[in-house]
Amino acid sequence: MTTAPALQQDNRDYRLRVYMRANSGSWIARGNIMHACGFDNPKAQPVGAYVQFQNSLIRVNQQLKAEGLKIARSEDGAEIYSLISIVEAE
Repeated sequence: MTTAPALQQDNRDYRLRVYMRANSGSWIARGNIMHACGFDNPKAQPVGAYVQFQNSLIRVNQQLKAEGLKIARSEDGAEIYSLISIVEAE
């Protein structure tokens, strides 16, 4: 039987994948992504929320790699992310 936190994690991963696909090609602020995908509020849970997001990002990028895609952070250090092809990232 799957536990409630594991179900929440799977749900956030799924929502992150779907949200980034729907906004493919757009650069989106991390806060907007976190809010839309159901991550904890970073103002209420500053450390936990960002850890949730980064862990989910790693898992989703592992899944997307098979399709030649990844969710990338802006190279200028801004906290904005976009779904791009792996070839484009190289």
